[in-house]
Parts: sequence; C-alpha cells; structure tokens
Amino acid sequence: TKVTGELMWWLDGPLAERWKPYCLISSNCQHYSHELQLVLRNKERLDDVKKDFEVVMGAVLNDGLHLELASEELRNNRKIVLAAVRENGSALQFASSALKTDVHVALAAVQRDGWAIKFV
Repeated sequence: TKVTGELMWWLDGPLAERWKPYCLISSNCQHYSHELQLVLRNKERLDDVKKDFEVVMGAVLNDGLHLELASEELRNNRKIVLAAVRENGSALQFASSALKTDVHVALAAVQRDGWAIKFV
C-alpha cells in the first residue's frame, strides 16, 4: 500500500540519516517509537521531507525506487533522477516526462537495467 511505501521510504531516508546504534541506557528504542508516531500522526511532516533534496538523495542512493515517493519537483531534478536510475534502472518510471527522454538519464537507466528501456 501507499502508506507502507511511505513508511519504508521514511525508514530508509530521514530516519536512517539520524539513526544511532541501539543503546539500552539512552532508550534509543523509545526515541525511534516517538519519531515513528510523529510521522504517522502528521502527514505534512512526511510531505515536507519528500521535498528535501538531501533526504531524497540519501533515500534514492539506498534504493532508487524510492524516487516514486519524492516530490514532483525532485522527480524532475536531474541529479536526483540520475542517482536513482544508477542505483536501480527501473526507477526511470518515476522520473518526470522530461527526464525520461533525457539521453543521459535514459542511458544510465538502461546501462543499469536493460528492461528500463520500456520506461523511455
């Protein structure tokens, strides 16, 4: 579902950037639980994160398919899209129409995954 996808994106992106190893003394598990509750209760907070260049870049470097959950503006950002398709060629399907036909972007996607040609 979309909510599950957004949650996974948050785990790989914003949370992963601030993640600290579990520490029984500092109650890291409670901090994680608190962060998770904030995200689930406040969709606007997640929407703001989807517009953050650094967060989205980190997410697509980890899994190019996270491009699907990026803001429309960032799906039209050449650096973000190139990073995504270099990690997973199939991420091309989530790029803006303009970038799907960009020669360098399409080539990077197809070099990573030949089946990505169907998204050009």
